[in-house]
Amino acid sequence: MARSALLQALGETAAVVAQRIDDDGIDGEQVGVYTTASKKVLVVVTPTADVLKKLRKLEENKGSTMILLNPQVRCGSHASVPLAS
Repeated sequence: MARSALLQALGETAAVVAQRIDDDGIDGEQVGVYTTASKKVLVVVTPTADVLKKLRKLEENKGSTMILLNPQVRCGSHASVPLAS
């Protein structure tokens, strides 16, 4: 689903690169980043609070768009947390 969303958003047929960014190993929450070589769009699948620092680092890539797919982050009564500080 992330791969097809990324390709549709970009209108590209380029290869999609997938990378896990969580530190939980096999049994943990799997958080993945999907992008193409152009890195215009990043799709982050099931981001958790544990990877917020990594997401902020990815966010520094100016000129790109980050899509959070099924975020698993809560802050108080809100369903999501803004990445910008």
